[in-house]
Amino acid sequence: GVFADHENARRRVESLLAGGVELASLDETTAGPRTLHRVRVGPFATIEEFDLNLARVRALGVSDAHLLTQ
Repeated sequence: GVFADHENARRRVESLLAGGVELASLDETTAGPRTLHRVRVGPFATIEEFDLNLARVRALGVSDAHLLTQ
């Protein structure tokens, strides 16, 4: 997810890590004059690893998680 508030993003990362999502991280991006804080999970080597972590993320109440590829 993307957060305007750094503390909200940091709390999300901490809850993901505590919930067993090991590859949760926080980075910053800009949108015009605003700094946004993006919570990311991954990268994953396999689809199975992605599916397992997506289930963990959703079990923690994050319903809008989706796959991004680079």
